[in-house]
Amino acid sequence: MASFFPQWTQDLNTGLSFVGFLITAYTLYEVKRIKASFLARARLPDIIKELSKNGSSLNTILGTWPSQRNEARSHIKVSATLLKSALPMLTGTDKKELSKIQEKLASASKGFSDPSYPNTNEAWDIYSDIQSCITTLTQVSKNMKWE
Repeated sequence: MASFFPQWTQDLNTGLSFVGFLITAYTLYEVKRIKASFLARARLPDIIKELSKNGSSLNTILGTWPSQRNEARSHIKVSATLLKSALPMLTGTDKKELSKIQEKLASASKGFSDPSYPNTNEAWDIYSDIQSCITTLTQVSKNMKWE
């Protein structure tokens, strides 16, 4: 049986359906990007605040090194976890840099009782990494206000 519509209208319908699919895919991508941006704007300040408190406590603990080594391990582990939760909100070089520091903190918290941390230099290096992360996250948060 012959179609009621001519062939060219069916071809046009197919073409417009494909264009509609492309528009839908692009819209989904943009919505995901906007959602990630708002998530980062909302969550990064809280993560920065918690990381700052944690870094401040670690600074106090390092003043009484090595008597509170286990307490320091706890703060380093919490810092690693906070950084891990911030990583999905970052992009590019910031994400790579903080990912390396997060891995360093995670491995340091596992082996903090080892003799490789006999002096405060290693611990202060970890503290400075945490402060560096706070600075980077603060700058990322400020940059997001302009997007």
